[in-house]
Formats: sequence, structure tokens, C-alpha cells
Amino acid sequence: MQLARVLIEVVGGSLAVGAVLTTGVRRLFRGRTHLLTNEGGSPALRAITATYALLLAFVLATSLQSFQSARSQVVSEADTVVSLGNLAHLLPAPADQRVQRALACYADTVVTSEFPAMRAGTLLPDDDKALQQLYRALPEPGQASTVGTGVAGAVLQ
Repeated sequence: MQLARVLIEVVGGSLAVGAVLTTGVRRLFRGRTHLLTNEGGSPALRAITATYALLLAFVLATSLQSFQSARSQVVSEADTVVSLGNLAHLLPAPADQRVQRALACYADTVVTSEFPAMRAGTLLPDDDKALQQLYRALPEPGQASTVGTGVAGAVLQ
């Protein structure tokens, strides 16, 4: 949705600038028809048009690359949360439920706080309560079994 809006703004803005430039050039050179021909215009006008087209292509490519990078990071973080949820099943009885609740709280915080802040272009809330809750949910090294300590170490990584 956001990408479509950006593309519409960029393409619409480019068409508007192109129309204004075309109208301006035609009005500026109204009496000099030898400068603007039906075969594509003067070489100078064609050079300006080509430069503008390359600039537009660069802006579109950069926007798409940024979108793909953000999408990749979101997928990676979601995969990590799911993997940690699967690892939590290996923890001893009381800790597994605490870790799963902490992961659900973390995912909810990301979706309800961080994503809207990024969409609005505002600063991300500097609130690590959900992440701290996840760390506190892990069993202490002396309290857990060997398996629990190993799983807790994997979760911390």
C-alpha cells in the first residue's frame, strides 16, 4: 500500500514536471519553430529529456531497493520470533509458557507500536519493555536443567 502511494506520487510528480517543462519550453520558443521540430526536438532538448528520464529511473530504482530491504528485514525478524517460539517448547514447564507469552508481547509491540511509527515517519518509541520481559522470562542458569540452560543460551543468541 505504501509502495503504491510512493510510486503514484513519483510518477504523477514526474508527469506534472514534464508537462510544465514542455509547456514552458514551447511558450519560451514560440516563434522559433526551427528549435522544436516534430522529429523529437532539438538535440539540447533531447539531452535534457534523457537526463531527466535517467534521474527518474534512478529514483524509482532506489525506492524499490529500499522497500525490498525493509521487507527482507521484517521477514527475518518474524522468522526469528517464530523460531524462538519453537525453541521455547524445549524449556522446562514454567519457563516455556513465560517465554511464549513474552514473545507474543514482543510481536504485539512491534506490530502495534513500531510499525505505525515507521509508517508515520516518526521516531520509534524507545521502549524495550517487551524485550526486557523476554530476557526475564528465561530461566536462570543455575535454576534450569542442562537442556533448559542450552535452550536459554540459544534464545539469547
